[in-house]
Amino acid sequence: MKNCFKKLIIMFVMVLTVLSIEIIQNGTIANAATVGEQLLQPEDGWVRYDNDDSNISVNGSWAPYSMSGLYKDNQIFTGTVNSRIEFNFVGTELRLIQPQWSDGDNNVKIEIDGITEYYSQRGIEKFQTIMYEKLGMNNGVHTVKITKITNDSSYLRFDAIDIDENGILLPYNEDIVNESLNLNESFITLSEGTSEILNPTMISTVHTNKDLIWTSSNEEIAKVDQNGNVNAIKEGKAVITVQIKDTYIKATCNVTVTKKEEVKPEEPEITSAKILNVDPEKDKIKLKENVTADIVIDNIKEIAAEDMLIKYDSTKLKFINTNEVNGIKLVKKDEKDGELRVILASKGLANIVNDKKVLLKLNFQGISPGEALVNITKGKISDGIEMEKDLIKDQCGEAKIIIEDETFLDVNNDGVFTLLDLAIDARHYGEDTSSLPQYNTDIVINQAIDNDDLLKIGEYMLANPEYKLK
Repeated sequence: MKNCFKKLIIMFVMVLTVLSIEIIQNGTIANAATVGEQLLQPEDGWVRYDNDDSNISVNGSWAPYSMSGLYKDNQIFTGTVNSRIEFNFVGTELRLIQPQWSDGDNNVKIEIDGITEYYSQRGIEKFQTIMYEKLGMNNGVHTVKITKITNDSSYLRFDAIDIDENGILLPYNEDIVNESLNLNESFITLSEGTSEILNPTMISTVHTNKDLIWTSSNEEIAKVDQNGNVNAIKEGKAVITVQIKDTYIKATCNVTVTKKEEVKPEEPEITSAKILNVDPEKDKIKLKENVTADIVIDNIKEIAAEDMLIKYDSTKLKFINTNEVNGIKLVKKDEKDGELRVILASKGLANIVNDKKVLLKLNFQGISPGEALVNITKGKISDGIEMEKDLIKDQCGEAKIIIEDETFLDVNNDGVFTLLDLAIDARHYGEDTSSLPQYNTDIVINQAIDNDDLLKIGEYMLANPEYKLK
């Protein structure tokens, strides 16, 4: 039994070895090769042309040389100084497949579209090696000239070239018009019934966008008009091609059309009116005066719970406390400087919100003159059935409370403290301040006209430079 298991293991290893040899013989893994690596077959997406292709010109001093390990016909061209290889091609990528050899030229000149670079063929001896590559070029016509410029004992050897599979090899013409064509997208996914415009970029001294021809590989899947507008018809795949008329120059876009999804109707907006709002009992208070601001809910029905974040200007207002209202429970209150988080709940069906209602009372004290903002910045509501809704900014309200500077709130509102102000408070000493709305009698805020008010008025009188004994 053990011997059988060993034999199976040996056979499995042999199969893997054979597969590995076949992979090496037939080329490398798709799209894995780099400069300096042997590539016995073109990778996926590439096409190989042998050195005897009629579109390739070899000029200068060349000698055919045959040996095993070369591409296709087992023959290479070997050149000395001033030997040249010339061709044109339409495409975006180029590789030179050449032997690497110990006497290979170490400074080969290559010119692509008039731009010069240099590369080396020297190294450990091996055939069908990527000695040079150029990727990501414009999708257009390119001129290529390869020249041996060194006058020494090294050799320039030429076996084959690879270009991208959508490219076309052309005879050499250094005067060809520099043209290229690209699309803004190479792959798009559209839902049935939708469309998208493909915008081509064309570099040309001859043609214009009017010379572009648009086609679809399957018009039952996707159609394209002559403005590049692609319409998705039904589920499937198609290739959209745009080509410069009467040239080899083209660009493609792979289109995937997916089934039209059933779009559920969006949940309608509850309302654009204010739902949670701030309603202070006064919009103007004095320093040290207390004020109550109601948190009110409105413009909504069937609401059983609320969660909200309230911010206030803590430089002008001091938060004192909260007061619950009948039928509403303050479940949670988190307090930070200038910020309150409150969570509220209705007590039973009788207290479900169906009309304008006060939910909570907030008590503040004015501590500095100026304008203080109290606003609800975030809110969430629920009906206690299945709805839980975040409110948008426009559905949360705010209020401004003005804290007036006490130095300008004299008793009779004429802007200065004089003996008349003192006399008014003296005449009404001990009376209820609310019975005298025409006066600011409560100078030291404590809801009473008392000794503190008289003393403070006397202090302000003496500080008034316009009040003098004559």
